[in-house]
Amino acid sequence: MNKEFIFKIIDVKKNNKDESMLDILAIFDNIINKYSRKLNGEDTKQDLYVFLIKLINNIDELSIVNYEDKQVLSYFSKSLKNEYIRLSKKNDRRKNNEDYNCEDRVWGYNFIESNIEVVDSIKNLNNYEKKIIKMVVLNGYSVSEVAKKTGKSRQAISQVKNRAISKLKKVYLT
Repeated sequence: MNKEFIFKIIDVKKNNKDESMLDILAIFDNIINKYSRKLNGEDTKQDLYVFLIKLINNIDELSIVNYEDKQVLSYFSKSLKNEYIRLSKKNDRRKNNEDYNCEDRVWGYNFIESNIEVVDSIKNLNNYEKKIIKMVVLNGYSVSEVAKKTGKSRQAISQVKNRAISKLKKVYLT
Protein backbone atom coordinates (compact mmCIF):
# COMPACT_ATOMS: atom_id res chain seq x y z
CA MET A 1 0.00 0.00 0.00
CA ASN A 2 1.34 3.37 -1.05
CA LYS A 3 0.68 6.08 1.54
CA GLU A 4 3.12 8.83 0.53
CA PHE A 5 0.37 11.32 -0.37
CA ILE A 6 -1.50 10.62 2.85
CA PHE A 7 1.63 11.25 4.91
CA LYS A 8 2.15 14.59 3.13
CA ILE A 9 -1.37 15.61 4.10
CA ILE A 10 -0.78 14.61 7.71
CA ASP A 11 2.56 16.46 7.66
CA VAL A 12 0.88 19.63 6.40
CA LYS A 13 -1.85 19.46 9.01
CA LYS A 14 0.41 18.77 11.98
CA ASN A 15 3.51 20.81 11.17
CA ASN A 16 2.17 23.54 8.85
CA LYS A 17 4.87 22.78 6.29
CA ASP A 18 4.55 24.98 3.24
CA GLU A 19 6.76 22.75 1.06
CA SER A 20 4.46 19.79 1.57
CA MET A 21 1.41 21.93 0.82
CA LEU A 22 3.03 23.15 -2.41
CA ASP A 23 3.78 19.54 -3.37
CA ILE A 24 0.14 18.60 -2.82
CA LEU A 25 -1.07 21.62 -4.82
CA ALA A 26 1.37 20.76 -7.63
CA ILE A 27 -0.24 17.33 -7.95
CA PHE A 28 -3.57 18.98 -8.78
CA ASP A 29 -2.18 21.76 -11.02
CA ASN A 30 -3.38 20.15 -14.25
CA ILE A 31 -6.91 19.60 -12.97
CA ILE A 32 -7.15 23.11 -11.53
CA ASN A 33 -5.83 24.66 -14.78
CA LYS A 34 -8.36 22.66 -16.79
CA TYR A 35 -11.32 23.75 -14.68
CA SER A 36 -10.20 27.38 -14.48
CA ARG A 37 -9.93 27.54 -18.30
CA LYS A 38 -13.42 26.09 -18.63
CA LEU A 39 -14.88 28.59 -16.17
CA ASN A 40 -13.39 31.67 -17.88
CA GLY A 41 -14.02 33.69 -14.75
CA GLU A 42 -11.88 36.03 -12.76
CA ASP A 43 -9.91 34.38 -9.98
CA THR A 44 -11.34 30.91 -10.63
CA LYS A 45 -7.90 29.35 -10.40
CA GLN A 46 -7.37 30.98 -7.01
CA ASP A 47 -10.84 29.91 -5.89
CA LEU A 48 -10.04 26.30 -6.72
CA TYR A 49 -6.68 26.48 -4.92
CA VAL A 50 -8.36 27.97 -1.85
CA PHE A 51 -10.99 25.23 -1.97
CA LEU A 52 -8.28 22.56 -2.15
CA ILE A 53 -6.37 24.07 0.79
CA LYS A 54 -9.57 24.20 2.86
CA LEU A 55 -10.29 20.60 1.91
CA ILE A 56 -6.83 19.54 3.06
CA ASN A 57 -7.17 21.45 6.32
CA ASN A 58 -10.63 20.05 7.06
CA ILE A 59 -9.93 16.40 6.30
CA ASP A 60 -9.63 14.04 9.25
CA GLU A 61 -6.14 12.45 9.42
CA LEU A 62 -7.37 9.42 11.30
CA SER A 63 -9.95 8.51 8.69
CA ILE A 64 -7.67 8.84 5.65
CA VAL A 65 -4.99 6.58 7.12
CA ASN A 66 -7.24 3.60 6.33
CA TYR A 67 -7.25 4.40 2.59
CA GLU A 68 -4.68 4.17 -0.17
CA ASP A 69 -3.24 7.17 -1.98
CA LYS A 70 -5.24 6.58 -5.14
CA GLN A 71 -8.50 6.61 -3.17
CA VAL A 72 -7.65 9.89 -1.43
CA LEU A 73 -6.45 11.41 -4.72
CA SER A 74 -9.70 10.32 -6.33
CA TYR A 75 -11.65 11.92 -3.49
CA PHE A 76 -9.79 15.23 -3.94
CA SER A 77 -10.26 15.14 -7.72
CA LYS A 78 -13.96 14.48 -7.34
CA SER A 79 -14.24 17.29 -4.79
CA LEU A 80 -12.51 19.69 -7.20
CA LYS A 81 -14.90 18.64 -9.95
CA ASN A 82 -17.89 19.30 -7.68
CA GLU A 83 -16.48 22.73 -6.78
CA TYR A 84 -16.01 23.44 -10.50
CA ILE A 85 -19.69 22.55 -11.09
CA ARG A 86 -20.77 24.80 -8.21
CA LEU A 87 -18.70 27.73 -9.53
CA SER A 88 -20.00 27.11 -13.04
CA LYS A 89 -23.62 27.29 -11.89
CA LYS A 90 -22.84 30.43 -9.91
CA ASN A 91 -21.30 32.07 -13.00
CA ASP A 92 -24.28 31.03 -15.14
CA ARG A 93 -26.71 32.60 -12.67
CA ARG A 94 -24.67 35.80 -12.64
CA LYS A 95 -24.54 35.90 -16.46
CA ASN A 96 -28.29 35.38 -16.71
CA ASN A 97 -28.92 38.23 -14.29
CA GLU A 98 -26.53 40.48 -16.18
CA ASP A 99 -28.27 39.64 -19.47
CA TYR A 100 -31.66 40.57 -18.04
CA ASN A 101 -30.29 43.81 -16.64
CA CYS A 102 -28.67 44.59 -19.97
CA GLU A 103 -31.93 43.89 -21.83
CA ASP A 104 -33.79 46.25 -19.50
CA ARG A 105 -31.30 49.02 -20.20
CA VAL A 106 -31.40 48.42 -23.96
CA TRP A 107 -35.21 48.28 -23.95
CA GLY A 108 -35.34 51.53 -22.00
CA TYR A 109 -32.93 53.14 -24.44
CA ASN A 110 -34.92 51.91 -27.44
CA PHE A 111 -38.13 53.14 -25.82
CA ILE A 112 -36.68 56.63 -25.34
CA GLU A 113 -35.28 56.61 -28.86
CA SER A 114 -38.66 55.49 -30.18
CA ASN A 115 -40.45 58.29 -28.29
CA ILE A 116 -38.08 60.86 -29.75
CA GLU A 117 -38.78 59.56 -33.25
CA VAL A 118 -42.53 59.68 -32.65
CA VAL A 119 -42.32 63.25 -31.35
CA ASP A 120 -40.29 64.22 -34.42
CA SER A 121 -42.83 62.63 -36.75
CA ILE A 122 -45.74 64.38 -34.97
CA LYS A 123 -44.17 67.68 -36.05
CA ASN A 124 -45.22 66.82 -39.62
CA LEU A 125 -48.92 66.95 -38.70
CA ASN A 126 -51.02 70.11 -38.86
CA ASN A 127 -52.34 71.60 -35.60
CA TYR A 128 -55.80 70.06 -35.85
CA GLU A 129 -54.37 66.55 -36.50
CA LYS A 130 -51.94 67.00 -33.57
CA LYS A 131 -54.83 67.96 -31.30
CA ILE A 132 -56.91 64.92 -32.32
CA ILE A 133 -53.97 62.46 -31.99
CA LYS A 134 -53.05 63.85 -28.56
CA MET A 135 -56.63 63.51 -27.34
CA VAL A 136 -57.11 59.98 -28.70
CA VAL A 137 -53.66 58.45 -28.13
CA LEU A 138 -52.14 60.33 -25.21
CA ASN A 139 -55.23 61.27 -23.21
CA GLY A 140 -57.11 58.06 -23.99
CA TYR A 141 -60.36 59.62 -25.17
CA SER A 142 -62.55 57.66 -27.55
CA VAL A 143 -63.35 59.07 -30.98
CA SER A 144 -66.93 59.82 -29.94
CA GLU A 145 -65.74 61.69 -26.80
CA VAL A 146 -63.38 63.79 -28.92
CA ALA A 147 -66.25 64.49 -31.33
CA LYS A 148 -68.45 65.75 -28.48
CA LYS A 149 -65.66 67.96 -27.08
CA THR A 150 -64.79 69.50 -30.43
CA GLY A 151 -68.33 69.76 -31.74
CA LYS A 152 -67.55 67.72 -34.86
CA SER A 153 -69.05 64.47 -36.08
CA ARG A 154 -67.62 61.14 -35.02
CA GLN A 155 -66.91 60.26 -38.66
CA ALA A 156 -64.97 63.50 -39.21
CA ILE A 157 -62.81 62.89 -36.11
CA SER A 158 -62.22 59.28 -37.15
CA GLN A 159 -61.22 60.44 -40.63
CA VAL A 160 -58.76 63.02 -39.24
CA LYS A 161 -57.32 60.45 -36.83
CA ASN A 162 -56.82 57.86 -39.61
CA ARG A 163 -55.23 60.46 -41.91
CA ALA A 164 -52.85 61.53 -39.12
CA ILE A 165 -51.93 57.93 -38.35
CA SER A 166 -51.19 57.22 -42.01
CA LYS A 167 -48.98 60.35 -42.14
CA LEU A 168 -47.16 59.18 -39.00
CA LYS A 169 -46.65 55.72 -40.48
CA LYS A 170 -45.29 57.19 -43.69
CA VAL A 171 -42.84 59.46 -41.87
CA TYR A 172 -41.92 56.99 -39.14
CA LEU A 173 -41.35 53.96 -41.37
CA THR A 174 -39.29 55.76 -44.02
